[in-house]
Amino acid sequence: MKFRFKGGLIFLTFILFSWVSFGQLENYPLSDKKKQILAYSLKNNTHPHLFSTVNFFLKDSVKKKFLFSPIIDLTSGFGLDNQIPYSLAIGAKSQIQLNNRWTIILNYAALNESPEKHIDNLQDSLGIALGVGYTKQYKDNTFSHYYSGVINYKASEYFDFELGRSKNFWGDGYRSLILSNNASPYPYLKINTKVWNIRYVNLWAQMQERFDDDKQYKYIAFHALSWNITSQLNVSFYESVIWQSKDSINSRGLDINYFNPVIFYRPVEHALGSADNVLVGASVNYQINKKTLVYSQILLDEFLFKEVKARSGWWANKYGLQIGIKAFNFFNSGIDIQTELNYARPFTYSHGSVLQNYGHQHQSIAHPLETNFVEWTNNIRFSKEKWEINNNFIWAIFGRDEYGKNQGGTIYKPYTNVENIYGNYLAQGRKKTIVSNRLTFDRFINDKRSMRIGLTNLCRYEGNNSENELNIYLFLQVKFNPIPRNFNR
Repeated sequence: MKFRFKGGLIFLTFILFSWVSFGQLENYPLSDKKKQILAYSLKNNTHPHLFSTVNFFLKDSVKKKFLFSPIIDLTSGFGLDNQIPYSLAIGAKSQIQLNNRWTIILNYAALNESPEKHIDNLQDSLGIALGVGYTKQYKDNTFSHYYSGVINYKASEYFDFELGRSKNFWGDGYRSLILSNNASPYPYLKINTKVWNIRYVNLWAQMQERFDDDKQYKYIAFHALSWNITSQLNVSFYESVIWQSKDSINSRGLDINYFNPVIFYRPVEHALGSADNVLVGASVNYQINKKTLVYSQILLDEFLFKEVKARSGWWANKYGLQIGIKAFNFFNSGIDIQTELNYARPFTYSHGSVLQNYGHQHQSIAHPLETNFVEWTNNIRFSKEKWEINNNFIWAIFGRDEYGKNQGGTIYKPYTNVENIYGNYLAQGRKKTIVSNRLTFDRFINDKRSMRIGLTNLCRYEGNNSENELNIYLFLQVKFNPIPRNFNR
């Protein structure tokens, strides 16, 4: 394998400035930062399930005027299939605090990789580095660029505005059925409004798809209303609408009708006479104590109650469900745990137009399995001083479309010609099972826990009745402010 990164002097400069590194938002689901936020979220009337990555940096660094830090994300190892997977990202991140109101955050990393087999096959088929963006090939190497940046303006105690290109994650779980950081960064404008025990968020984003080297755009408007009813109970409501920038008839671009920050999208869609894609959702979480949270989400794409009640398997009963629990310092053992169940019926998140599905750059902006699946995931973490152990276990079944059929196995196929109107069921089509376990041992190098060296063992099985594959890998990892990606699928 060959690495063609230049600029050794710049790289050394990054190392020299490592002492001003950010407090890191870990990719791990049970990190110290998330534990601290859980302990005080409802009590102090914050709403962490509506945060974007930038919010965590703002909380860490509000007293510092300038921060600069390298990004080093190296993974390499070997597998029993004689594959030698590797990934190398090198870059830098910076934050400028102009005053108590303005904050600018910039991130860039160049990525060269050939990951484990199931990820490599998926990325090759999509032309995407998962969670990063479109790729370019140079001989046997795959290159891509991760870049994000935001400008945050705190107008008052009640309002702040955010403009940039990054990711958002809405929810308390390991996954999100509403909006996740699974896909690549995207440009967006966000308004946060906080009054009493309520937070209201408006988010307008531009998404992109590429078909046969032709880039096409779509827009999504989101809003979320989060209410801390008590010091232990939170209820949130979500709505989103997706429309394509142009079609064979006209060019809509940014539709001003969806820019009213307090309007419901469904009535606007009907008034416009459009066939835009509107989704609604809700979540409830209950904080049993300062260390334990029970949480849930429901996503409604489209359904008829009489068809649900009749259990007819109607294709347009499209919805997703999540329920989970996470506990920190379980029974005072120093162990953090999380268990979560996710479910989405066939055709959920899809639309009559591919440019109005719930995706961005060929990746779902909700769950990485897209649709037509059930998943059970478990996370265990133990940390002591500078040592940490993380274990992620996933069991999932999902269905993909059989050749020439539309069985609701992907959001990237229009539902205009479904195979069956009735009798649809979970994981229909080419049914597959995934059993995956990722065990990581980490040693943190600095007190800020932003740099670590670790070993990871991945055992992953994927198969069906006719085809089965078991892969086992051992990785060495060196991470310094790693870029936000999640390969656990």
